[in-house]
Amino acid sequence: MKRILLVCHSLERVKEFIERGVAIANSLDAAITLIFIYEVELFNFFNKERPHDKADLWKQLKGYFSEFGRENAVVLVEEGDSADWVELELEKESSSLVVIDYLESVSATVVKRVSVPCLVLKRFSHKYNSALIATEISQPKECLEFAKNFASKITLYMDKLVVPIPYATAPIGDALGGVVDIKVYEEILEQKQEELKSFCQESSLECSFESGDDTLENNILTVASQKGADLLILSYIDSMTQLGSVVSEILDRATTDILICQRGIE
Repeated sequence: MKRILLVCHSLERVKEFIERGVAIANSLDAAITLIFIYEVELFNFFNKERPHDKADLWKQLKGYFSEFGRENAVVLVEEGDSADWVELELEKESSSLVVIDYLESVSATVVKRVSVPCLVLKRFSHKYNSALIATEISQPKECLEFAKNFASKITLYMDKLVVPIPYATAPIGDALGGVVDIKVYEEILEQKQEELKSFCQESSLECSFESGDDTLENNILTVASQKGADLLILSYIDSMTQLGSVVSEILDRATTDILICQRGIE
C-alpha cells in the first residue's frame, strides 16, 4: 500500500495541515503517517519544560484524524532534528510522498535529505488550477506523471541558466577569468532545447526554453507568476546542480505551495 508521510511543526495550523494531508492521501489512495516534531531550533532542547505534554498532543492529533475519517492514521510526536526524524521514518517504512509545512531553513534541510517527492505547504491550497514545472532535466517523465496527481494544467520551463557552462583551453575569457567554449555551449543549449521541445510535444504540454535577465531563482519565480501557477514544481538532479543549489532560496521566497522532485524519481 502507498503511504504518505506528513511532517508538521506548527500547533497553530496543525488541524488545517491534517485536513490537507488527509485530502492528499485520499486522492492518492494512500495510508498516512504523521510525525509532529518539536524542532530543536524552536526551543531550548535541554530545557526540562516542554510546550505540551506528548501524550495529550498525541490524543489531540488522533482526534483530528478521526474527525476527517482517518482513524487508522499513525501519529508520532517527537523532539529533535526534523531531517533526522524524517530519514529515520523513511528507512523504517517507505513513503511515496512527504508533505511538510514550511519552516524557514528546516524545510529546505529536510528536502535536501530525502529522495522521494516532497510537497512543501505554504498556502495550504485545497486544489491547484495550474502548475509550473521548472526543470533542469529535458525529459522529466516521472516528475510529470507525479505532478498530474495535483494539477491538470501544467507548463514546463527550463531556464538556460540551469545548463552548466563548458570550459576549454580556447582564447575566450569570461568575466571571472575562465575560458568558455562558446561553440560547445551553444551546441549544448540547442540540444537541450530540442529535447525539451520534443518531450513537450509528446506530452501535449506548453513549454519554454529561455532565460530572464535576473538570477535563476528570480527568473523561475517570475515565470511562475506570469503563468498564474498556484503550484510550483522543481525537477532537478540533486542539491549540487544549478537548480538544486537555489532550492532553499525558492522555498523561502515562493508564495505558493512547492512540489520537489529530485533524484530518485527521475
